[in-house]
Formats: sequence, C-alpha cells, structure tokens
Amino acid sequence: MAACNEESAAPALPPTQSLVTPSAVATSTLVPSPSFVPVPAPAPYAVQIGAGFNESIANVNNPLIAQSGVRWARAYVNLARNYWVFGPATTNVPPRYPIIGFNTNNLIQDPSDVSSDADVLAIAALDQLINTKTVAPAGQPMKVILSLKHDFSFPYPAGTTNFPFNQFPDLGTPDGAAAVNHMVSAIFNILTTNDRGEGIDIVVTGNEPMFEIQPNSDPVTAANYAKYLDYLVGQLAALRASNNWTYQIFVGALNSPLAPPPAANLIAPAILGVASTNTNVAGIDLHEHVASTGEVTADINYVKSQMSGRTTPWNIISTEFSIIRCLETNMTTPMVGTGGNLAQYINATISNAAAGTPVTPAAFLATFQQQPWYPADWFNQMMSAFQSERVYAVTYGLDAPPRYPWTNNYVRTNANNIQPWVLLPVYNATLFGRVTNGPGAGFPVTNPLSAPGFQSAVQAMQ
Repeated sequence: MAACNEESAAPALPPTQSLVTPSAVATSTLVPSPSFVPVPAPAPYAVQIGAGFNESIANVNNPLIAQSGVRWARAYVNLARNYWVFGPATTNVPPRYPIIGFNTNNLIQDPSDVSSDADVLAIAALDQLINTKTVAPAGQPMKVILSLKHDFSFPYPAGTTNFPFNQFPDLGTPDGAAAVNHMVSAIFNILTTNDRGEGIDIVVTGNEPMFEIQPNSDPVTAANYAKYLDYLVGQLAALRASNNWTYQIFVGALNSPLAPPPAANLIAPAILGVASTNTNVAGIDLHEHVASTGEVTADINYVKSQMSGRTTPWNIISTEFSIIRCLETNMTTPMVGTGGNLAQYINATISNAAAGTPVTPAAFLATFQQQPWYPADWFNQMMSAFQSERVYAVTYGLDAPPRYPWTNNYVRTNANNIQPWVLLPVYNATLFGRVTNGPGAGFPVTNPLSAPGFQSAVQAMQ
C-alpha cells in the first residue's frame, strides 16, 4: 500500500541546473517577429479552470461544456501520427526515420497505448474545438488552448525504450532544415486552414516532450530540440503577426518536472532554456500528474527557480493535473470492503455500468473513503496550490464517454503497466451511466472523486 495523502513530503528542490540554450541559428533561416508580452494573470485572482480533452477532440461537447461552466477548452493534435510523413528506415545515418513531408488531408490517427480510438477524425474535429468559443459562460466567450504534440517515438514499435541517438533534426544541416520545414509547414497548415489561429488563445509547442523527444538523455538531441523550439516560437510569432491573431505561445508541457529527477532528462532543461531567453514565449505549461499533492508547489517553485533570469513577464498554465501516480501505485492494493484490489474494483464498476446497473456515486465515494491510502481532498488541495502560486489557467479532463466493450487503454491486465485514468474525469458515463430524469437528463453522471472540487473551482470564478 502506498499512502498518497497531503502529508506526504514534497521532493526537495535539486540544485539549479545548467539550462540547455539554443545554439546560434543562421539569421537567414529565421523570420523576424515582434516581441509579445503575455496578458497578466487576472486580479482579483481566481484560477481559471477549463475542460481538457487531450487527443479526444471528437468528444468535444458544447452542451456539456456549457453545463460545466468552464472558461477554457484544451486538446492536442499529434503531429507525428496525423501530419508528418516519415521516410523508410535508415540503418547507419540518423535520423532512423527521416521526416520527408506532411499530409494535408490525413484525418485518421492510429491508436496507441495513450491515444484512444477517439482520435479518429481528430484533425477534422479541430474546428469543433474552436467552435467552443460560441459557448459563453457568464457572458464571456470560451478560450481555447491547442497543444502541438511532437511524438518522435511514433515511428518506433510500441514498447521501444532504447532509441538511437541523434534522432531530432538538426536545423543547422541541409537535411535537418528540410525536415524542420516540413514540421513547421504542417503546423502552419493546421493554424491557417479555416483561419483556426484566429480562434485559438494559447498555442503550446508540445505535449510532454521530455518523453516524446527521444532519446531524452542525449545532449545532441536536446541541443537540436532547443534550436528547433527557439525557431518554432519565432515562426509562430511571425505567423501570428502576419494574420493579426492574438494567441499566446507557451512551451512544454513539462510533466511533473521533479519526478523523475530532472537531471536524468535533458529535454526539460532545454525547454526551460528557451523559455528563459525567448521573449515570444508567454509561459510554460505544466502537467501535474502527482503521487502526492505537495508535489505541485514544489514543481512550480522548481520551474520558477530555473526561470529566475527571465526579465519579461511570463505565466504558468497546467493543462493536465491529477493524482494518477498515487492511483497507479495502489492498483494491486486490496480495496477495503470490496474483496478485491483497485484494478478489480475498477473493472467491476465498468462492467456494471455497461450492463445497465451502475454503482451509485455515493456508494463509490464511500468505498474510496474507506481506503487509508486515498487522499480524499486531493482536487481542492491541488487547486489551492495553483491558486497560491497564481497559475494563470488550468484544464481538467471533463468527460469519459462510454466505449463498450471496454478496451485496455485505462485498465490493463499487466499489473506493471496499469493506468487507471478512467477514475479521473468529471462527467463519467463509463463508470456511472447517464442521468435518466430531471434537469440533467441525458448528461453523464458526475464523478464523486473529482466533481465536487471541480465544481468548487468553477464557482470560484464567478
């Protein structure tokens, strides 16, 4: 049993690292762009909360968004799966899978361990994400965050851990510059089609690049990524100016930067190096997937310590947050009162909902409240940390639409690779079915593990 309560000690801050800063890039390859000053966090201050959809843009649901009262909507596009064209595998010359072009009409994203079947038609559904701006909670138009996922692990077989070194395109070489041109052209195509950039408020340059830029321990890969990121930020700023758009540019997202220790990963300091020197960067996105809620403040303070040399304003957002690492470490822990462990209880709950006899939220919550390891007030504690550190905005998983029979994307039979993400979304038909009567009829039943804290955060914005 792994206790995950708020008393768990937050990790100590490591010594300030040497940041990986971008190498000089020939000025002929850069498009000049004006400096952009981010909008300051609102005052009097309340953290703005929004709906997160990750790769499942096709699940964006305006009535549900309106019902929730959120102010932001966020999703990501997987560039490698949706847009980039990879050439045949090479043997001795890196990169192993060179980027040789990009598609403008690729609508189907191959599923993966973390990319669900809802990715189908994800690109076409991007306009649906932007259309959330027609929802106006409290008379204010919705704001949209689009993250650009650079998944360089995509061409490799699932489960690959030993990635060849020097895989990221080097902007300083002709082949690398050609690959970067395809990469950036794909992003421009995304933003200019249907004038999408007009409807986006924040563009995040990655999803979790410290995992997706591989190998993440290679200094050459980190340096090449830093050069690319610096260049991409400038290109996005120039595109914004030429179209009279107003989106802010954030880098990241850094996933719990103190876990594992950042010294083992050179991509995170590369990102912080660009953020601390490039004034077109309006801020940093953090994914706070933690084992204990005390990690949130520690992670934010660590990032602030790495950005201490920045002289222009910048903000932090968190487009994903949860106690998933607490749940993962307890999947085989016996669940008091159930006769099984957490994984078995989740599977039984899903099976009951699929059979039309879902557990009641009250009974579900009571079961978790009996578990000595479960931090009952985790959502409010995380929001309190965001509030104290004046985080600009956060987004959280809104919906878990039912898909039966249930696939193994969330609950896996291998005890060493179980991810109980299904326990987290606020509206959760997968676990609890749908409301059958009354004012909320037809909407998914809310999740008692996250909905009370989520609703309190929404009310705090009013």
